[in-house]
Amino acid sequence: MTDKLKAWLYKTLGLAGYLKMLQTVFITGYKSGALKLNETYKWHYFVKKIVAPTDTVIDIGANLGYFSYVFSSIINTNGNLYSVEPVKPYRELLQKLLPKKPNVTIFPFALGNMNGGPVKLGMPPFLQKLQYLRHGTVTILKDESISVNQLIFESDIRKGSEVFGGLSKIDYIKCDIEGYETVVFPELRPVLEKHKPLVQLETWGEQLPIMLAYFRDLGYKAYNLQHNKLVSCDILPAEQIASSDILFVPAERMKRVQQFLS
Repeated sequence: MTDKLKAWLYKTLGLAGYLKMLQTVFITGYKSGALKLNETYKWHYFVKKIVAPTDTVIDIGANLGYFSYVFSSIINTNGNLYSVEPVKPYRELLQKLLPKKPNVTIFPFALGNMNGGPVKLGMPPFLQKLQYLRHGTVTILKDESISVNQLIFESDIRKGSEVFGGLSKIDYIKCDIEGYETVVFPELRPVLEKHKPLVQLETWGEQLPIMLAYFRDLGYKAYNLQHNKLVSCDILPAEQIASSDILFVPAERMKRVQQFLS
């Protein structure tokens, strides 16, 4: 889908209609297998190989629910899913998409290093001039990053260590929060140290070396997904690492991914 077509659809359908269309196209393409050869969606298929039905999964930045949908189908009634989505229009579609089951929970706030709010979320400054909504780029904004014409959402914010501190186990965390990972994960450190989950993280730019060092300090190894194989980030150039999500694996979970190592 070209940028011009996206702009026209956004203008024609409005925010709610445009988001619903995107969600429907993904679900249809994913269920049919039409997205299997699309590099953008390789992780959506691969997670089914490394997430178990009894797992407790946390989806930080669930957005329209592409990953939460996959996770909910894996755990069915045997595991637990906690989806975090602070943006109301996204969350409303997420709620309609996910099954109404006691083992599926949607949190209506952002994660950070404080409790309170409201905080403002929107597209980063370098994306504001686009004529269509880059729905996957919403992040917490600083006051100096906010422009008059920008689409802004408001949300409360909570400490992840308190939200998830009482869980008996955490097996898998997926996180896509557009650069705010350098705030969220240091605050989550006690949770990671206790449960040692697998962590699937989108990170790039100036955040990339920070997060690589952070997880290395926790005893995790970093892997990139290439042709359904996990390749060590130690042997890849930075630009190749940043082109896809990174899977951080602690020694305690290495057996789960062993067969997929390159």
